[in-house]
Amino acid sequence: MKRNRIYEDDGVEKLSKQIGDVAFAIHSLSKNQLDVNVLYIEVMKIKGFDEITFGDAFDHLVQNKMLAKAFMAKAFTTTGLLTKR
Repeated sequence: MKRNRIYEDDGVEKLSKQIGDVAFAIHSLSKNQLDVNVLYIEVMKIKGFDEITFGDAFDHLVQNKMLAKAFMAKAFTTTGLLTKR
């Protein structure tokens, strides 16, 4: 029984962290803020493109805040937002 309790506690802890991450993302988006530093980090995590393409993509997202917010929401849901303030 103790062994199951340990696994349950671990699952609850992971769920709690994920809920906190979601709350953080919602809070950031609800304030209508775009953290360009976090955006840059998330863009640079993408694999398979050269630096010029990354720069162009980043510039495009910064100029189009709604697209940038959508990109961040997708990045958060697929990989988790790893960088916190």
